[in-house]
Amino acid sequence: MIAALLSVVVFDHEIAIAALMFLVLGDAAAAIVGKRFGKPLYWGKSPQGSIACFVVCLALGWPLLRSPELAVIGALAATVAEAMPSPLDDNMRVPIFSGIAMQIAARFLQG
Repeated sequence: MIAALLSVVVFDHEIAIAALMFLVLGDAAAAIVGKRFGKPLYWGKSPQGSIACFVVCLALGWPLLRSPELAVIGALAATVAEAMPSPLDDNMRVPIFSGIAMQIAARFLQG
């Protein structure tokens, strides 16, 4: 709930929606595919789960965001945030990290 509130308050509308969708569907895809088909190789995560997260996030971001570049940046940031070891829960990391990356990229892409 905190990550959702921060995303909605801090990020542009389309970026907040994308970041939350990355959390809900991208993180779920990583967990399902990683547990079913993956073998944990790093920090308890599998490459298969990370690939699934990236593909789902990219597929979500492509129609939601104003540029394909922004979708790629957001999907990559969400995937890294989901996979990295941190005491901060990935339910907080994914929308915040991907939202920050997309917000910064959006400023440069407009420019």
